[in-house]
Amino acid sequence: MTQLDAVWQLARSDYDLSSKGGAEDMFLWEHCERVAKLSLELATIIGARKRPPDRFAIAASSLYHNVAWAVLVNEDGQYAAHVLMKPLTATQRELSVATMKKTLRGVLAKESLSRAETAILSLKDRHHESYEGMILADSEELERFSLSSLWSCARKGMIDGRGLQAHIDTWHRRKEYHYWSAKLSDGFFFEETKSLAKRRLESYQRFMDMLEKQLNLQDLSIPDGASEETVNLPRCQKLVPPTE
Repeated sequence: MTQLDAVWQLARSDYDLSSKGGAEDMFLWEHCERVAKLSLELATIIGARKRPPDRFAIAASSLYHNVAWAVLVNEDGQYAAHVLMKPLTATQRELSVATMKKTLRGVLAKESLSRAETAILSLKDRHHESYEGMILADSEELERFSLSSLWSCARKGMIDGRGLQAHIDTWHRRKEYHYWSAKLSDGFFFEETKSLAKRRLESYQRFMDMLEKQLNLQDLSIPDGASEETVNLPRCQKLVPPTE
């Protein structure tokens, strides 16, 4: 087992959110694992700046930056509904750091652990110079532009009792108020990440266009010059009323 594998395995155990019935909530862990994998790939793409990126610090900070949610849920189950629905506070990020240091002390070099700590604590600071923190912040922000964020939207919608139309309305409002363009302008440290965010936003746009089209039944019309047999739509999609 490599040192990076050991960090991954230890982090996984700190995200244990098994319910009393034995089922496990994978929502938080999968999010942090995606961010960690993305952070390591970005470190390779971006490469060395003033110094090479510390991959151990990047992995540790990415895997542990939201572990405070796991601690809070295991202490008080009422927090389960709030996981990733809002950013952690500064105090809660300190809890993430404390959990990481308790688990990884002796596993990672002191310098890597210190860099990981700085990355987590500076996550909401746009004026720091932590290289690992910049990569973590860009990876976390990139999640907003990714189709995987739809899972978070669905979870929040179920908690709030809202449906698909509410998500579509929010999408349109964000476009109207230039939310995405503002995020692209000021939300990333690296041009490489911004370029990837633009591509992912295009995929997100295509998905939302198709989702809205299907909800409005606009995909059921038969193209000009085509017959029902050519399109081969099921009976229910042709909107043919049932016969007596």
